[in-house]
Amino acid sequence: MNNRDVLESMSPQTVQAMRQSLYQSRNQSSPLYRALAQVILEDATELDLSGYGLTEVPEAVRGLTRLRQLWLDDNEITELPDWLGELNHLSALNLANNRLTRLPDGLQHLPTLHGLNLQGNLGLELPDWLWSLPLRHLNLALLGVQHVPDPLVGLTHLTHLNLNLNEIWLLPDWLGELRQLEHLDLSDLDLMELPGAIGLLPELYFLNLSGNQLTALPEPLGQLRNLGILRLENNRLSTFPSCITRLEGLIELKLGNNHLGEVPAAIAGLTQLEELDLSDNPKLALPDTMGELQRLEQLDLSGSNLTRVPKSLLDLECEIHLPLGWPTLSNGKVPQEAIELQVKHGDLKG
Repeated sequence: MNNRDVLESMSPQTVQAMRQSLYQSRNQSSPLYRALAQVILEDATELDLSGYGLTEVPEAVRGLTRLRQLWLDDNEITELPDWLGELNHLSALNLANNRLTRLPDGLQHLPTLHGLNLQGNLGLELPDWLWSLPLRHLNLALLGVQHVPDPLVGLTHLTHLNLNLNEIWLLPDWLGELRQLEHLDLSDLDLMELPGAIGLLPELYFLNLSGNQLTALPEPLGQLRNLGILRLENNRLSTFPSCITRLEGLIELKLGNNHLGEVPAAIAGLTQLEELDLSDNPKLALPDTMGELQRLEQLDLSGSNLTRVPKSLLDLECEIHLPLGWPTLSNGKVPQEAIELQVKHGDLKG
């Protein structure tokens, strides 16, 4: 039986364990072990070296010409070897949370690199050739950038873009030209407004705008018919944006920790909604139409100063988090007791 036959007789779990231990230890002296490790590495299409405290990429990786996915995140790497560009089957490269200040020019020769994670490399210089890669997933979070790089508009096949945790305060209108975007994370920036062009992203499903300084939303945002998840926690919204009530495909809506007052009756049009967070809005007031959200599974009203809860909420089979002092059932439903309490004080109509 040759080495490859031995390898094929092993379980996938054993093969994976040997692959990882090759990098965790330099004391595997058995000739058989070394021979099998060589075969394992030659056959590898995925390699996870995240969190090993590496200061450089091991030279052994250079021979792994079949690699499609390589994780090097959460290490202490300051410089990447140019030979990474020889791994011409690589489709996903995770370099997050290292100490990189530049990328090797060799990476521009990766013809199938569709995913690149650069998050957390503060001060990283973004080379001109980056915008010529066939990227679909790009993570530029926590790089310390102050504006969205203009050449990014050329990445027309991009489906996932993370720009969060930077110092960006203004978004360009050309963002609306990235028509294939499905996932856009703009959280924890310094945004005070959004361009209307954000409504030109027909495939957008996930939009995270939490942790900004937004006081309003542009009306064109209501055109995002495929939007399923919208996160707006920790902003400065004082009026419920009317454009949200036109997002009929929403499944998750988070508006916690704003300054919202009256929620419009038109919220009943969000018939697909399963999770609604309205927590920590002190002046919150709910419409009687809330009970029409029949798909709702979670409703968070904690941290508000509600004086009444619509009677229609009794009909919802969902978990409800009420403000402190309000009675709740163990299953999270609003009990009849709460409704009766309102009636006694004349707070409930209908």
